[in-house]
Amino acid sequence: METKIDTIRERVTKEIRHLILIGKFKPGKKMLETTIAQELNVSRNPVREALRQLEQEGIVEYIPQKGCFLREINLEELEEIFRLRANLEIISLEYCNFKISDETIEKLEHVILELSNIKKSKNFDNMFILGLKFHELIVQECGKNIIYKTWKISKALNVLNSISDKLRYEKICEISEAQKNTYKKLLEKLKTRKENLIRKAILQHYLEEL
Repeated sequence: METKIDTIRERVTKEIRHLILIGKFKPGKKMLETTIAQELNVSRNPVREALRQLEQEGIVEYIPQKGCFLREINLEELEEIFRLRANLEIISLEYCNFKISDETIEKLEHVILELSNIKKSKNFDNMFILGLKFHELIVQECGKNIIYKTWKISKALNVLNSISDKLRYEKICEISEAQKNTYKKLLEKLKTRKENLIRKAILQHYLEEL
């Protein structure tokens, strides 16, 4: 049975992940429990537990005598994460013979529509969230819990890439437009329901992001 303490810890963990995703913390910078607790209006205990959870996921690291820091991810790790995520999405679609449902297609189209509005709204933080949502819809298509949980772990690690300085501050408008077009191309291949085209498109999509 889930306890209230577990619920608070999970909520705090989720909120810290979101703060990381929108660039509240920078890679290599110390994450202070007191500051986070004040930001989230909670005590330090659930913050400490949440940071330990994120440490297990590989998002933060504790350095003796120094404290907790947001991890910096290298290109080799990023490639490994992207290849893992791509293959998990392909495995998910194998379970449904690559016949992605009309309902999921509609949801993916809605994500792309929201991506199209980012430049106008200037809500660039949402760009990364929508990108992850697009892929989440694909991996959820098979309804297999273990595949989804494994993907979520790799997604959490990919958050570290989403907040890189290159993505957040250099030509962000052009990046948002390019990302929208990249997802549109992938969606067109998903609509074909053809295994060979979809396999190739998913792998190519991730490799292009490196």
